[in-house]
Amino acid sequence: MNMLGVLRHGFLALALLCLGAFVAWQWQANRYNAEIASIRAQVAQDEAERSRVTSEAIAQEQQRNAQLSEALNQLEQRRFKEIQDVQNTAQRLTLDLSTARQRLSVRVVRPVCGGGVSAESPSGVLGNGAYTAELHPAVAADLAALAADADQCALKLAYLQHREQVLKQDQDTK
Repeated sequence: MNMLGVLRHGFLALALLCLGAFVAWQWQANRYNAEIASIRAQVAQDEAERSRVTSEAIAQEQQRNAQLSEALNQLEQRRFKEIQDVQNTAQRLTLDLSTARQRLSVRVVRPVCGGGVSAESPSGVLGNGAYTAELHPAVAADLAALAADADQCALKLAYLQHREQVLKQDQDTK
């Protein structure tokens, strides 16, 4: 073999080696591309799952908030109507008492003055022998207004307590 033959064989070997390296490189690149595509697909699937779970959680939270808002709204409407009823009743009673259309009498231990109602008088004695006295209309109206204010405060307190129970139950269900 001459030099040219050796060179040809060397060149051929080098070309085969380069071709093998290129084929190996392409095979490895294809394998990496397949792995990258698989990883991207898994990431996309994981993101889609997280998005779905997040959307469901948001929808559940919105539904729970809507239910809580509706429950609180109904509670407020019911309590507001109760307070309005108490106010209307109190206003009528206060007006009736202040104009003396109704009288308010109270039990007393003994007559206020010598000319007062005696215990022997059938109209002035209750079943247990207690005396009664009629209040001045303005005083009776003031007492009725005070009682109405107390009733309103009791209703407002009941509303606030019930509202806190609803909110606590909602918090406990989270």
